[in-house]
Amino acid sequence: MDNNESLTHFIECVVITTDYIQGDLGTKITLIHSEYDKRIVIDSEGLGDFYSHGFDCSWDEEDEK
Repeated sequence: MDNNESLTHFIECVVITTDYIQGDLGTKITLIHSEYDKRIVIDSEGLGDFYSHGFDCSWDEEDEK
């Protein structure tokens, strides 16, 4: 499983629907919610060995509503 597949698996397991995904770059997604000004960024990362995967989660302010 590569980082793209790992993030897809994460999205399916957590049941994140497309209406919450603002941006999808394959290994990084940005999540939004209409009631909040902040965005959650989830970045799939690994050691390049197809076994060690992790997710870096951060947030940022939404530029405009």
